[in-house]
Amino acid sequence: MSSTARQLTVVCAHAEGTLPTSWFRTYKQLKRKVKRSGLNARVSLAPTTALPERIDVLVLPPTLSGTGDYVERAVTCLTGPADQLQRDLDALVDRLREEGRVEYAEPDARTFATHVGFRATGERARLDD
Repeated sequence: MSSTARQLTVVCAHAEGTLPTSWFRTYKQLKRKVKRSGLNARVSLAPTTALPERIDVLVLPPTLSGTGDYVERAVTCLTGPADQLQRDLDALVDRLREEGRVEYAEPDARTFATHVGFRATGERARLDD
């Protein structure tokens, strides 16, 4: 990994005391997408009053767009509905990868193969003949 590339911190923020189901679903979708892509990134969910000091990408629901001092702490701020956020995050990750500021994570050394009897049920367990 290059010296300029580090773990990307993505925070999905919500208002203190409220977490709409739709926004929780958006957070889970973003987290799943980042995990499946294999990027060296961490996605977290936090209220606006308990955000970490370092935020690379702050994802806000439309109701919180542009309000609060937490917007200035973030390098990039994304706001909008869930489908638009997915596209915006994809474009941002592509740009950061081109700039060399984020890379793919090292593959996990632990690999599990799933079997039912003698038959492999996962792609990792199958061998090419």
